[in-house]
Amino acid sequence: MPVAGSPGARRSIAAQPHLLGVRPDALGVDLAATGAVRTGPVGVGTGRLMRQRAAIDFAVSWLARNRRTEDA
Repeated sequence: MPVAGSPGARRSIAAQPHLLGVRPDALGVDLAATGAVRTGPVGVGTGRLMRQRAAIDFAVSWLARNRRTEDA
């Protein structure tokens, strides 16, 4: 996944789902299933629009229910 570095530079980092204890795409799929995400064409890709406060609140709640910890 590309991330911003110094101005004009980009680098890639690998996602580390083991740090969350869940697959990050599962959270996105569940959020989209609530109807809170609107999709539409943007250039040659697909854009997704959602209210950020609602997405963050959903993610906090979702992670509390679904995250595996080393204690569990």
